[in-house]
Amino acid sequence: RRAAAAAVQENVGRQGTFPDGIEVVTIADYWTLSGRRQAYLEVAPKIAMLGNGGYRKALMEHLVDRKLSHQDMQIRLLAAQALAKLAQDPSEETLDFLNS
Repeated sequence: RRAAAAAVQENVGRQGTFPDGIEVVTIADYWTLSGRRQAYLEVAPKIAMLGNGGYRKALMEHLVDRKLSHQDMQIRLLAAQALAKLAQDPSEETLDFLNS
């Protein structure tokens, strides 16, 4: 998580093509991602509010495709809790994703 945060920070700084890149880097920094629970349940929902919904969809897809079937039970539980938080958004795109 922390290495990924450093890579995103580098990419935002060099290329500047991330939607709301500075806000993403500010929210998801080295320290906020150090705890797994905080990363899933606090940081991810904040990131999901950025980028005109694109981040929310990507996070939800990742949780469903990769984390809900993870071998570690704690990851599966955190993924389910994070997905529940992300699904609280009443947008049409979220509802379409959840109903597909």
